[in-house]
Amino acid sequence: MFSLLFYTQEANSIIGSLADETYENFMILTVQNEYLYLTYYNKGEKIIEMTTNRSVNDKNEHKIVIKLIHQNDLLFELDGNIIMENMTEMFYISTVYIGKLDSYIKEQFSNVDGAHFIGCIENVMLNKQSIVKLEHVNQLDRLINTCQITERK
Repeated sequence: MFSLLFYTQEANSIIGSLADETYENFMILTVQNEYLYLTYYNKGEKIIEMTTNRSVNDKNEHKIVIKLIHQNDLLFELDGNIIMENMTEMFYISTVYIGKLDSYIKEQFSNVDGAHFIGCIENVMLNKQSIVKLEHVNQLDRLINTCQITERK
């Protein structure tokens, strides 16, 4: 199970990517034309593309949950709204990139592109354990411990 909270005002951006150890299986979370997409790739081919029917660039916090149920059902949840698809094979997440694409994915699949994420991502969890610790974040004046909604000028 993978989950996170986010908000953004952007219409298009990369939230992140999840990959197995061999990169034969990976998922990309994106905002495209204001809607959230989860795209699953198996051996370089797009197998599943799931989207929500509501805009996510609304300055509200949103919760994403991705989990595998019964070894072959992929659950994609946005704010309690669930979409399920059948997966061709099970995979275990070993690499997580947040806010941009993994460099290997970007190199190998040039058709997968998008701007780096602008907004707030927090409570990134894998199997109900936090995977981002404050000491792993570069401390800059513009970074704070909590997400704040601000108006873009």
